[in-house]
Amino acid sequence: MSKHTAARHAASRPRASLSFSARSLAHSTRVRALLSLGIFLGFGSLTTFAYFSDSVTISGTTFTSGTLDMTVNSEADDDYTWAALSLGDMVPGESRAASVTVQNVGTVPLTYTATATGSGALLPGLIFRIYVGGSHTNTTTNILKTGSCAGTQLGQDIVLTDPDQAVISDVNKQRINNNTGVGDDTQTLCVVAALPSTVGNQYQTTSAGVTLTLNALQLGAPPE
Repeated sequence: MSKHTAARHAASRPRASLSFSARSLAHSTRVRALLSLGIFLGFGSLTTFAYFSDSVTISGTTFTSGTLDMTVNSEADDDYTWAALSLGDMVPGESRAASVTVQNVGTVPLTYTATATGSGALLPGLIFRIYVGGSHTNTTTNILKTGSCAGTQLGQDIVLTDPDQAVISDVNKQRINNNTGVGDDTQTLCVVAALPSTVGNQYQTTSAGVTLTLNALQLGAPPE
């Protein structure tokens, strides 16, 4: 081999070696960079967070409905027989009075109205008066029987001409508070039935029957 050729080969070998080393270094650097980036991204995607938490349960709440219950003279039966107002052998100018205790034995305040239905040939000749807040009195003077009520009269004198006729209207409805035990859950209702002295002979040997109905609603309810 000539000196020129050997020198050329000797000069070219270091250049080839340098070129190879540079490519390897560059490739290795890229691999390390990618690996480093992969590790960084990997840690970022796996990062999680935890928070404390708690819960509270609220229980024990119950609901119950109230009771609307009205009685007359402490009778639990809704069909009360009221014989105390009856009077036999009436003559013109006589009257009879009787009273009942209306009580709210329920748990909600109430208001009540009343209707009356009558029958019999004597009915058109009778007059009825209704009072609240007072007791009744019956006396006899010269064999003439007279009944009266204390308290406040509701409305005017009543002649029963229609079935279910209003005798305590919504205008005069009465309020009774719920059963609280303080005495405001009762009310005295007094009725006078009279045969005026002006009636004629057509009412001799006649009779009449009357049914009084008290209708209660919870306080604040619209009229039926």
